[in-house]
Amino acid sequence: MKARFSFFVLILLLVKPAAAVESPLVLGKWQEQGPTKMRLLAGQTPDGRAGFGVEIRLEPGWRTYWKYPGGSGIEPLLNWAGSANFKPQGQIFETPMRFSDSAGDYFGYEAGTLISIPVEVMQTRLRPDPEPYLAEDGVTEIVPPALSWEEAIIYTGKALPPGGLLDVRLKVDIGVCQTVCLPLSFNFAGTLPQTDFASERFQSAFERHVKALPKPAGERLQVDNLTFDGVSLNMVVLGRELLNPEIIIAGGPLDRFEAPVHLGRDETAYLVSIPAWAGLDAPFIGRELEMVIVNGSHAVTQKITVQSP
Repeated sequence: MKARFSFFVLILLLVKPAAAVESPLVLGKWQEQGPTKMRLLAGQTPDGRAGFGVEIRLEPGWRTYWKYPGGSGIEPLLNWAGSANFKPQGQIFETPMRFSDSAGDYFGYEAGTLISIPVEVMQTRLRPDPEPYLAEDGVTEIVPPALSWEEAIIYTGKALPPGGLLDVRLKVDIGVCQTVCLPLSFNFAGTLPQTDFASERFQSAFERHVKALPKPAGERLQVDNLTFDGVSLNMVVLGRELLNPEIIIAGGPLDRFEAPVHLGRDETAYLVSIPAWAGLDAPFIGRELEMVIVNGSHAVTQKITVQSP
């Protein structure tokens, strides 16, 4: 019996395994985990570029998080390690809502949302890992650590030839919460023809996404004169037909923001104060903060630098 087993193992070692055949990327098919389902789309992102969409649907009563989740949330993470022939160009999030629980305020979505990711299609290649070298004693061989994907990938800027395929590897980590919070991971992998970005197959989903995005700030709604007094961020919200405007700030991992306090108002201006704490290495004064301002059904986004009082 032992001889037969050894011979079988030897045959397995000598036979060269067949090369893996990459499967086409399955777009639009829902993956389900617990109260959540997710799918990957391809088409035209809100700025008219080729891109992907990560669409999330939630069962009633469940919520998921915005890019800045707040004091008690879980930041959504998109990891493209292993992908080739395209470069992700950031992430575009829909207008979030403010929620509260025993741990504090957090920002996110109920029912669902879509995150769009513009991409630049181009040829890519990988930088080889560093070669081993000898230590100062001339004898000891030192093997440098392998490069991470982010360090190894090279974006050449050269167009992908007609018929060229994108190699897509995407891991999406999100948190969803009801009375309990669940960390979830979804994985998408396969090859995609670049022509799929011109397809109108998922146009309706991207159109809904565009409608759910905050618009650029302007005369209709904006923040003016943002200062920090050591305890609170203070600002004036200017706009038309203002009614208890909501302020949501995208901060850093150590930043904390409480609910806005309205100190004064008239028809076109609100004086708003937000108690806030920053990480020791990221004081507020001099920093540019990204804000979402919501007034009724109208929402805008704005970046503004914090000044001294």
